[in-house]
Amino acid sequence: MKSAYQVINKTCIGFILGGCLATPVYADDIEIYTDANLVGPLAQPNIMFIMDSSANMATTLPSSVPYDHTTTYADAGYAVDKIYYTDDGSIPATNGDYFNWAANTCQSSLEEYVPTAYTYTDTDTDPDTEVTVSAGFQGEFTGSLYTTGMYSGQVAQLLTQGQSSAWDSLKKNNATSKVECIQDHGIHGEKNISAINYIIHTSGGWTNDVDLSVADVVWANNANNYVLFAGNYLNYLVDPAVVESDEILFDQLKGAINNLVKSASNVNIGLMQYDRNHDDTEGSEGGSVQYPVQDVNLGRNDFYSRLKTMNTGTDPVIAETYFEALRYFGGKAIYFGDDASPSTNGGAKENGNSSSYETPITETCQKSYIVVVSNGLSRYDYIDQAERDSIPGFDSDSCNTGDYAGVDSNQDAFVADSTIDNCLDEMADWALNNDVAEREFDAHEGDQNITTYTVGFAFPETASDELAAGQKLLEDTATKGGGRFIPAANTADLVVVLNKLVSEILKVNSTFSSPAVSVNAFNRATNLEDLYFTLFKPTQGEHWEGNLKKFKLEFDTGNPFVADKNSDPAIDTATGFFKETSVSYWTATADSPDGAETAKGGAASKIVLPRNTYTFTGTYSGTAGLLTPSAGDLTTNANGLESTNDGITDAMLGGVAGYPTVLVDGADVAYREA
Repeated sequence: MKSAYQVINKTCIGFILGGCLATPVYADDIEIYTDANLVGPLAQPNIMFIMDSSANMATTLPSSVPYDHTTTYADAGYAVDKIYYTDDGSIPATNGDYFNWAANTCQSSLEEYVPTAYTYTDTDTDPDTEVTVSAGFQGEFTGSLYTTGMYSGQVAQLLTQGQSSAWDSLKKNNATSKVECIQDHGIHGEKNISAINYIIHTSGGWTNDVDLSVADVVWANNANNYVLFAGNYLNYLVDPAVVESDEILFDQLKGAINNLVKSASNVNIGLMQYDRNHDDTEGSEGGSVQYPVQDVNLGRNDFYSRLKTMNTGTDPVIAETYFEALRYFGGKAIYFGDDASPSTNGGAKENGNSSSYETPITETCQKSYIVVVSNGLSRYDYIDQAERDSIPGFDSDSCNTGDYAGVDSNQDAFVADSTIDNCLDEMADWALNNDVAEREFDAHEGDQNITTYTVGFAFPETASDELAAGQKLLEDTATKGGGRFIPAANTADLVVVLNKLVSEILKVNSTFSSPAVSVNAFNRATNLEDLYFTLFKPTQGEHWEGNLKKFKLEFDTGNPFVADKNSDPAIDTATGFFKETSVSYWTATADSPDGAETAKGGAASKIVLPRNTYTFTGTYSGTAGLLTPSAGDLTTNANGLESTNDGITDAMLGGVAGYPTVLVDGADVAYREA
């Protein structure tokens, strides 16, 4: 049996449909998900931040002094001994959900943990010095709950009902129940006892009797991602005594990215900036990768050091830098990066081939994102004919078909069908709907797509025509790129926006299984158009929501796609999962749409309750291998599988009288009922 990751690979839409074109589709094995194959293999999403480093970002805007956990800020209704949380990165209300600081056993939120030792260049010294960071916890107060006031990651809470205990999602009114995080898995338990550092569903909460490679099902499929906020930090955000001073916009942007990386986990992050060279005719040329997309846990100090060296002073070549980002994700030859100032970071180059990029896409169906943080200005920003033609399948006549216009690079921003407009939004549309990584790697099997978000930073209340056009360009880019446009007026807004964005990226609701395909009874060499998916939504406990849903294989100008009952595409090509708007067959109007919810609609909605279930409590007689029950009618009340049937004894259930209660779907239930 294959792992869930392999199953998800097979259900990536491009891979399924690509196979449909060449050969008949055959049903795969039925797949059952377990905690062992749900958590370990999941690939972290890739996020490349394109940071607007243009001269325009050298202007200043008032900004608050950084948060200091040693300062107690004015009470705004948040308790300093509590940790508040949301699952979408938004700022909690004063009466929002929380747990006590003393209940937090997630050591990784209190002390930074380094999994592998590394060396980085400290640019704050003169001259620069090489610093080696040892593996392990880095000391008291180094965790992001202290340094930034926030922590982002997968967490769970130990809940007890009756005599049963289990780890589950965070719950209201459980302020004293212990809270643990997946980052502590295998390295830290309730206390710093190396032998007891894996969660277990008992009142003790932790054990050493767990396979090192397996995390608990409570964190399966990236579930239970939260952003935690220190109560003192939330008071800081609204404390009128916090001093503000003018700060360069780009430094504010760097500070927000810095805070994000300090508090984030389970994600790969990279950085790009614009070329700082300038020619009076050509302006700046594209941008460069300043930090390759990689796990934020691998070298935060190295990341911070690289971030500090990034400066403004260039033209806003937003589309050209996006063009270079596409080449980076595709593992293609470096185009602008090596001639840019600063040039491409060596870590972004392919090992043994320094003229090409090392693609960050290392797993099939790994989700990838580009986040553009800018005010949308575009000058000296032109994707010429040869560059447009170098993008496979890109419509070269859709943008920049006019002559190079120098400073005026965002023409016709408000004209829907213009072909002389900036190419940024057209490239985002291409990246969402086409394969960006075509090299002969196993990880590039099927279509690898990119979703694009844009963050409009520090738009003035009264914008010039150029800035208004820039905002329109960012909005169109996010819409066509499958993401969202999010404005951020200042640093505080930007910190919240970036946390929300990463939380949104990390959310996953349901999981595919392999599709079963109906076979033509008259010609078994071919298949019918019906597709059947068995779906499971992993949860803590014995009961997982499951369903059987039917879709169809349809074609659009010769290209196959999975269609819902309305003949609309059922799959989100950016994620590989069902669209929230899709409607499976058999689903009633009241349950529509059901695509994003495992339990809604489908065959499960047609099951009429109650259903009678029977066992057999009698004896059998055997003749020549044929077993005959002592009672002819198996559907008598004596055989009913009911907790009220005294004919089914505790001994038959394999135990003794007086079973304790157990936790089922969050409720305390007697053993016989369970």
